[in-house]
Amino acid sequence: MSEFDIRNQKKANNVANASCISSCVIEVSRRYRFSMSQSKREQVISHLRYIRQELREMHQGLMDDGLLPEPGEMRGVMAQMEALHELLEGKSSKKPKAEAS
Repeated sequence: MSEFDIRNQKKANNVANASCISSCVIEVSRRYRFSMSQSKREQVISHLRYIRQELREMHQGLMDDGLLPEPGEMRGVMAQMEALHELLEGKSSKKPKAEAS
């Protein structure tokens, strides 16, 4: 494969990944649009922006340098995704206390 073909493939991958992330954001927006308050919607948007930015940076590092993200970076994104999930599902992040016997 020529260098030109490799560059075109990288561009196509970047577009596909950006499209996938955008479609996820749109789906979350559609699904929860009518059941969320304005402040909750703003929190969701904030989480999604952070996650998108982190994933873009990880993807760019992988495409440009062939470097996998650090485990701490992945844990941070996973924590943001978990927080977003809890926010959307209306669950508290607090664990119930065990009952004393």
